[in-house]
Amino acid sequence: MITLEAKVKIPFLWGKAVFKKSSWPQINLIVGPNGSGKTLLAQRLAEQFKETGYNIKFLNAERKYKDQIFILKDNEKVRLKIEKVLSSMFGKSIKFIEDIDGTLIPIVENKAWNVEYMLEDADCHGVQENISLLISLYDVESGDVLFIDEPEQHLHPQFQTFFMNEIRKEASYSNNRFFFLITHSPFFIDLRTPEDLTGAICCHVNQVPSNIEELSEEDDALFRRFLPRFNTYHKQFFFSDNQIFVEGYTDQQMFTYLLNYIENDYAAAGTGIIDVGGKDELGVFCKVCSLLGTNGRIITDLDSLFAGKLRDVFCNDQRVLGWMEKQKEKQTDFYSSIF
Repeated sequence: MITLEAKVKIPFLWGKAVFKKSSWPQINLIVGPNGSGKTLLAQRLAEQFKETGYNIKFLNAERKYKDQIFILKDNEKVRLKIEKVLSSMFGKSIKFIEDIDGTLIPIVENKAWNVEYMLEDADCHGVQENISLLISLYDVESGDVLFIDEPEQHLHPQFQTFFMNEIRKEASYSNNRFFFLITHSPFFIDLRTPEDLTGAICCHVNQVPSNIEELSEEDDALFRRFLPRFNTYHKQFFFSDNQIFVEGYTDQQMFTYLLNYIENDYAAAGTGIIDVGGKDELGVFCKVCSLLGTNGRIITDLDSLFAGKLRDVFCNDQRVLGWMEKQKEKQTDFYSSIF
């Protein structure tokens, strides 16, 4: 955990509000819907880390693997490691050879068919993307803080999971390296402990980003029981401010169908119906949303509001209390006329 108070202000995205965060775990996720300013936030954070003295590497979404290969020429350890990893992943021998102009060329040898070809000739976008990512990850000299925009590009979900596991390994090898992933993929929302939630920064359209600075003992205990049941499907709400939570799969199917018939179907873009698996789970999801500052809606039976976790969450959520207070003010004239 690093202590660095970052302050970011981007007026054209969220007005006069300022994003602030002081504690940073080794692995951080910048998530949210399209147009919410994730990349801009990451760039501002990178600038502040650099000003503080950290060596920064920012791998943008328009990256090309050729721009990274030159690192391998002088770093045999990283080159051999990547050749081994890629060969194991794809079941083909992949090696880098030096061209006449001194540049390195990735060569693929398919032993099953006894053929050899240049990687560029096969147009293997997934392999090329893996090369870019792994070079930046394994090259510890490239930066103390590594930012990667859209690490999921061209990657199969299983390779996304693989790369996230590799990040965790590298983080365990060096406590002085930090990673920021700007992502739209639920496969990178790899939350294994409640502390991992403090590394999630949620961007919103027209609102300042939000995050959890620290967890109370009660919330920590709640999430330790919850996270083992938190699957890839559930993680959709990290990428939208319009998620709707329902109790079970029947509700999910019915309301997903009805969503196509609302009056403004364009406003429903980015809205998902998430089946959480029970009334008590609704309370847990609402608690996560409340802590992260992400809006969520619930469709449930009325009895859910009178008992269980959902009621407790609602009673302690300042947004809910504020809404109730506004409704009370609106009804003042009505009740005055009656009584």
